[in-house]
Amino acid sequence: MASSIKTVSDAIINRLASAVDSLNPETVATFAGSLKEFVELGRNLPFVGVALNRARYAELNSDSSLAEEHLTFRLTLVAEDFRGRRFSVENTYGLIDDVRDALMGNDLGLSGLAPITVETCEKDEEAEKEGLAVYRITVRTWQVRQQV
Repeated sequence: MASSIKTVSDAIINRLASAVDSLNPETVATFAGSLKEFVELGRNLPFVGVALNRARYAELNSDSSLAEEHLTFRLTLVAEDFRGRRFSVENTYGLIDDVRDALMGNDLGLSGLAPITVETCEKDEEAEKEGLAVYRITVRTWQVRQQV
């Protein structure tokens, strides 16, 4: 049976909170807000926000009751606050490595979910305007979904 999108998102969050030493349940969460909102909320650093970026479906039969569900999640890593000493630049790449290693090839313990692939990691140049060092990591997985 296919997992819900929320279940997959929660599994990513739980995996990161338990597998990455510098993260915990308060610093990994669903977050799709703006960086301005991030600053206003006063989140602790480092922080990883997880949000569904895209869901794509490929029909597997003629009546559309069976499909491959391809899920893409965007992870927003806020690794450093340039306005003060919190999480050093030297540790930023280590955080990226730890997040990648915790997820890459992992099926998150969810039956029928394909292992996660890490697709991209990009620096968010706009975030520097808010005084933050932010990286966006795109991860993908897929599962077969059957309409019941």
